[in-house]
Amino acid sequence: MNRLYEAMLDKISLPALKNVCMMILVVTAVLLGISVMREVMRGGYGGEEVVEVHITSDGLLRAISRVSVTRCPNYATYMPIRLPHDKARLESVTVGGRNIPFKTGQGIPDATPNTYYAMTSLPGKAMRDALVEAIWSIPLADTYTKDGHVRVLSRGVIPVRSLAVNVVLDDGAPFKFTGKFADVKDYNLFTLGWNRYIDCDYDAYYDIELQPNP
Repeated sequence: MNRLYEAMLDKISLPALKNVCMMILVVTAVLLGISVMREVMRGGYGGEEVVEVHITSDGLLRAISRVSVTRCPNYATYMPIRLPHDKARLESVTVGGRNIPFKTGQGIPDATPNTYYAMTSLPGKAMRDALVEAIWSIPLADTYTKDGHVRVLSRGVIPVRSLAVNVVLDDGAPFKFTGKFADVKDYNLFTLGWNRYIDCDYDAYYDIELQPNP
């Protein structure tokens, strides 16, 4: 067997041998890349979110989204944060109280609309059980329905298996709640839970009923 192997090598030129080795390396790299991508796709970010929606005195809806991360990928250099309105603006992101830089999707492969990318600089698994806080805002005028209600998509900034929304009237806000919440400054609008992670394309809405408070 050794003599046969040596005879075969004698018949293969050095350039051809180099080409064969290069092809083997390329195929190996491609297969490894596919394996890594499958791992990323198999386990994206997921969590449980509580949102505190503030109606501010300067005409904004400002939301504080607090997410307890319960699922994270093995390989990730950033965390996608998708806002629930196409005119919303991300103001800040913290992980465990540490400020995290973020950017829009420019230059990010397969970037999605209304999404910012928090550059965590942490291995994916290091994010598990982390508390992520994302603060975002939108002018109230951009959320009004024909009935004059404030409408926002009821989806998490990452895929979530539970979502709670609390609404707060800030001091000086020129509005008041209506109906059974007319005499309060804050209340729980809803709390939802699922037996799976609901992704960012879950397009249910919630309405906040307000009226001017002269």
